[in-house]
Amino acid sequence: MSYQNYVSRKEGNELGAGYVAKVREKFPSAILDEERQTADQLTITVKTGIAA
Repeated sequence: MSYQNYVSRKEGNELGAGYVAKVREKFPSAILDEERQTADQLTITVKTGIAA
């Protein structure tokens, strides 16, 4: 499935849930936190690999 299909696909009331699921599948430890502000607005925190 293409990027656009994941971004525009609705799963329940959450837009983009399929895209986030695919990122988690491809990079299991990359997404550290996921928080929804609304049904179509999502903030994710990702691991960057940059040492502090």
